[in-house]
Amino acid sequence: MTAPNQPEINGLDSDTDFNEAEIYDFSKGAILKELNISIGSSRLPRFQCACHKLNIAVRTSISNHKEISDILEKICRANRAIRKSIQISQVFRNLKSKLRLPNATRWSSAFLMLESVKRAYDRGAFSSSGHECPVSLDVVELYLQILKPAYLLTNNWQRDKAGITDVYIGLTKYLFELPR
Repeated sequence: MTAPNQPEINGLDSDTDFNEAEIYDFSKGAILKELNISIGSSRLPRFQCACHKLNIAVRTSISNHKEISDILEKICRANRAIRKSIQISQVFRNLKSKLRLPNATRWSSAFLMLESVKRAYDRGAFSSSGHECPVSLDVVELYLQILKPAYLLTNNWQRDKAGITDVYIGLTKYLFELPR
């Protein structure tokens, strides 16, 4: 309950002191694992799946950006055609540059598809096969640079022991480096 002249803030008494020493005994193990938190209570905010939210945010951003959506679609069509042809795909396999296709549920598969196209360019698979990529190497490298921080963030958050601190630090670093 709140004191008579003090408002309640987010379900907490405004005079509640979050002194860490009072709510957590530091002689124990990990702080978040041993707190007795009931889901949905306003005592501590609930932390939802950051990987899922990041996946949705990046997929939405990509689909709302016409230029990158068109580029990814062109590359996908070209990669699909190359993979259908046994002779052409054999040239790519021999040069260890097998082309990937995107997965509809994971945005990172589009990043991996761009990486496979860059690898094929670097190893000369397009010129050896006589099949041209519809997108220049410069454009592929540009979008790899743009998407790489989000890809690394996603991979970091998918680790078994990633917690809210990893999310906070990762987002802070990502947003700090985004303008560059």
